[in-house]
Amino acid sequence: MPSLSVFLPAYNEKENLAAAVREIAAIVAGTVEDYEIIIVEDGSTDGTAELADELASSIPNVRAANQPQKRGYGPAVMRGLAEATKDFVFYTDADRQYDYCEIAGIWPLARRYDVLVGYRRHRVDPFTRHVFAWGYGYLLRFFFGFPFRDADCSFKFFRRERIAGIPIDSRSGFVEAELLLKCRLHGLRIKQVPVKHFGRPAGKVSFEVFRRGPLSLVRFGPMWAMFMDILLCRRRIGAYQRRVTRSRLRREAGLP
Repeated sequence: MPSLSVFLPAYNEKENLAAAVREIAAIVAGTVEDYEIIIVEDGSTDGTAELADELASSIPNVRAANQPQKRGYGPAVMRGLAEATKDFVFYTDADRQYDYCEIAGIWPLARRYDVLVGYRRHRVDPFTRHVFAWGYGYLLRFFFGFPFRDADCSFKFFRRERIAGIPIDSRSGFVEAELLLKCRLHGLRIKQVPVKHFGRPAGKVSFEVFRRGPLSLVRFGPMWAMFMDILLCRRRIGAYQRRVTRSRLRREAGLP
């Protein structure tokens, strides 16, 4: 039977982390025999790192990968992929905005595809986040012809061996989109699946400065970093595609 690595990027999620890890552990333990859960703590300032260590010492198959200082969402995702050791890798956020029970329902599909990409049936976020999401999606379609409905939905399965050699240059939240773009160039079998999305039960989004009602103020820095990564990837993706094509042609011709 295939095995599963689950990792959760976490930054200042002390109010949500314990419930998220315990719920996921119960679901995965009832679904997969061989599994691990990795908490990728990203230099939090609210005690999340200490809580991650406590959870790792008290819950079977859970371990913590604490980063000494905040590096951002992109490096946290890359750290989680690097830490994973099982056949399949699944990651989601520790903020409890997704229905973790859907892991069990989607798992049989994961075994038939190389990549499963979640998209939110109904996104429960402030109006400002919807605007940013629309703009981000437009840029991805404009620059790359991006075919996926919800690039930054953090509910994804990967067959680990199929993505092990894919290089990722981004260091912002764009890392998710870059990984999907390169999976597509490699011809991996990809399927999109709908998932439930909820309002955040506690805490606040790391790049939000202020929220009131349907509106929120968002830090400009992370958005600017994503935009710059889009521009850099736009320059590099063509060259990467040519390398992938040449490599495939050499394999088909029996050349080393």
